[in-house]
Amino acid sequence: MSDVWRYDGKRVVVTGCASGMGQEAARELIELGADVVGLDIAEPTVGVKEFHRLDLSDPASIDAVAAAVGGPVHALFNIAGISSGAAPALKVVEVNFLGTRRLTEALLPVMEAGSAIACVSSLAAAGYSANIPTVQEFLATGARGSAGVPRDSFAAGRAWCEARPDELVSGGYGFAKQAIIVYTMMQGVELGKRGIRINCIGPTVTDTPFLADTIKTYGEGFIDAFPKPLGRVSRPDEQARALIFLNSDAASYITGQVLWTDGGYMGGITTGLITRG
Repeated sequence: MSDVWRYDGKRVVVTGCASGMGQEAARELIELGADVVGLDIAEPTVGVKEFHRLDLSDPASIDAVAAAVGGPVHALFNIAGISSGAAPALKVVEVNFLGTRRLTEALLPVMEAGSAIACVSSLAAAGYSANIPTVQEFLATGARGSAGVPRDSFAAGRAWCEARPDELVSGGYGFAKQAIIVYTMMQGVELGKRGIRINCIGPTVTDTPFLADTIKTYGEGFIDAFPKPLGRVSRPDEQARALIFLNSDAASYITGQVLWTDGGYMGGITTGLITRG
């Protein structure tokens, strides 16, 4: 039984490996036997087998890194991201979705049946179901153009955002994370045809360097008042382990899902026991 949880003989790619959830994921994956290829804009301190510097807001950087990584890739962990307090809204969407999509689709050709992808969404995207038509319109920027001609999905997505600034009024973060969820659900169907799984998590407030930007944007009072059924914020390793589970053979029949790693928040909202946050 323990074999389905391990990553022996698997080559995995982890974005955001230099801090927070990505660092914890890389550390634990190494312990589980994986050959970890780390990607980040900063140098990692964990002993990954390969490291490539990556800027998810720069298509040229993404393309170069994808080519350098090569194959095979047995699991992709899309963990890197920035908060709405860290950059202008458009860049937040570029890093948290457009760049993540470009990297994912650049690596898909070297992912075979049995491979898996795990992404990070957020509780900030909890209202995604009411916005699906708009998000799907945004996701259509990744489709091929007329006569099936490939187009630059990063540039097309950026242009869509520039034409629809009202969708990014909250700093772009919530919208980008909604896009992660809907993309995951849609790709669960499409990639399933190739035997590739894709899922995402929806974390609550987590104690990572990311938290400082959230506090800068919303204030200490927001974090203090945010409902925490377990009485505390999440640790990054708790989120990393959920991602590791989703990309493991233990989750071999799970795809197209969002796993709310929120310490009970969504359950409270759904049942009316939590009414704010």
